[in-house]
Amino acid sequence: MHHSAGWLGLCGLVVTDDHVCPASQALNNSGLLWSSSTLRRLPLVTTSMQISHVSAAQRLLGVPEILTQVAEEVEDKYTAASLARTCRDFCSPALDVLWRSQLGLVNIIKCMPADLWEIQGSFTNHTRLTLTIRRAMRPGDWDRFNVYAPRIRELCLHFDGFWTTLYTDDVWSALDMYAPSRPLFPNLRKWEYYDIPQRNAPNQQLFISATLLELTLRWRSFDEPVALLLAGYVKPPQWPPRGIFDSLKELRTVTMAGDLDNDLLENVLVELRSLPHLKALTIENISENIWMSAIPPVQVPPSFGALTALHLSCNEGHSCAQMLETSYFPALEELDIDVIILGPLKDIFRIVQNHCSPTTLRILRVIGSDEGDSEFVGPDVGLLADADDFCPLYGFHNLEEVWVQSLHDISLTDDDLHDMALAWPNLRTLWLIPPEWLLLLSFTPDTFSPAGTLMGLLPFAQHCPQLTSLALALDTSHTDADRLLDASPSILQCESAVTHLLIGECEGQTGDVQQIAMSLALMFPQLEVVVGDYPRLNTDPESVWMEVDRIYPQCLREVLAKKRQHRKAMSAAAGG
Repeated sequence: MHHSAGWLGLCGLVVTDDHVCPASQALNNSGLLWSSSTLRRLPLVTTSMQISHVSAAQRLLGVPEILTQVAEEVEDKYTAASLARTCRDFCSPALDVLWRSQLGLVNIIKCMPADLWEIQGSFTNHTRLTLTIRRAMRPGDWDRFNVYAPRIRELCLHFDGFWTTLYTDDVWSALDMYAPSRPLFPNLRKWEYYDIPQRNAPNQQLFISATLLELTLRWRSFDEPVALLLAGYVKPPQWPPRGIFDSLKELRTVTMAGDLDNDLLENVLVELRSLPHLKALTIENISENIWMSAIPPVQVPPSFGALTALHLSCNEGHSCAQMLETSYFPALEELDIDVIILGPLKDIFRIVQNHCSPTTLRILRVIGSDEGDSEFVGPDVGLLADADDFCPLYGFHNLEEVWVQSLHDISLTDDDLHDMALAWPNLRTLWLIPPEWLLLLSFTPDTFSPAGTLMGLLPFAQHCPQLTSLALALDTSHTDADRLLDASPSILQCESAVTHLLIGECEGQTGDVQQIAMSLALMFPQLEVVVGDYPRLNTDPESVWMEVDRIYPQCLREVLAKKRQHRKAMSAAAGG
């Protein structure tokens, strides 16, 4: 009994009594409902024997870093709340977990005295909730706010949608009284700001602090009111505003989504380039008319020195391409271009060649439908792509993933596939056909023009040891496993890592089932999934590819037997 009581006291186990303490109210306001009863320590009952023999577990609970690590491993807020209520030593680390991420300001404002604030409306009555301030602020109103505000690391403010809470002007006026030149949340790392309102907008200086690492801004129209909001209400207003990111030099990730004003975007890019630690940048909804005026030629474009990931999304591929031309990206590892009207691939790939480092780029994704006409892509421009379009990328020898998911009619030869395999020896994924959802949205046929033959995949098996996923349209009508083995006996020594093969169906160009299955077993002995009639996905039980899938294991056993014989012959020749 004495040992048990001593252990409970040392680890801070608590029970309820009739007194109210700040911990229970903190748990309530973090977004969970709890009783008003609260906690105190059990009296510590020890003996001299126990004091002189403290267990290893007891010593561990005295290390704050261990308590924090245990709290971090909690899977949900309810468990974290239970942990905070159960053990005094875990209370502070558990509260950090509970308050770390907040959706809106309701929970933190509810930490203030109950007579200060009021929430009007009810979801059950189909009226949107509105938070308002009922009286003037007093110095003591901030006491509990100051306890929990420093624990908030991530904050999302969403101003649109029935399920989000509205904040009246007096809420922002009250928060503005907090402390001039000081942010509300001094340890904020991530701020997401959705649907920036044209009216009744908060002063962004309340939320921006030097500790901010991730910033997301989404709006319907990035115009003067939004820009001045970001610039901290410069007076007199300067247009385009300067110093938007002056106080955010530690930013690592920036997402900006909205119709960017033409005069503003160039200024924003200048300031983004000044961020020394910016690693990831996403710019969405670039206006198709934003680059209508000619961009002056720049001999040496300014650089995003630390940027490693860039995502561009807009209506016109032309806009994304010209935006890439404004800068150089010496450290870029991942480039993602998502557009509606893509245009010629070679235009984008040439700009990638000239403005990205061939030694750092590892992932390239390009997706676009090209459905419809535009000023830059008219009906006379065919959706064609060949080896010339891909040649600018052949100097990027460290590419690991290449995704070209568009409706372009990609026409390649086996020699072109050979050049690709040699150019990209570190390749892990190669995808050269549109995704299924894009095909469903378009009016294109379900068959493709071939981008080579099945036997043309041999160079990928030989020269790309890390390749695991292939997707492209192939002609399999003349597949011959014996000819494949005669042309390259070294294939028996090849151990390709390809596990997933997706072949776009070409009209009337499917060959013999046995030859296809044997060729696949020779080139890709580790295949787990093969789909040969994409986008139909092997749904016809009588299809050639269902039969290929059935006999592939038998062909693989024959290939493995040939490989064992080959190794024995090689060993015998070496021993002789």
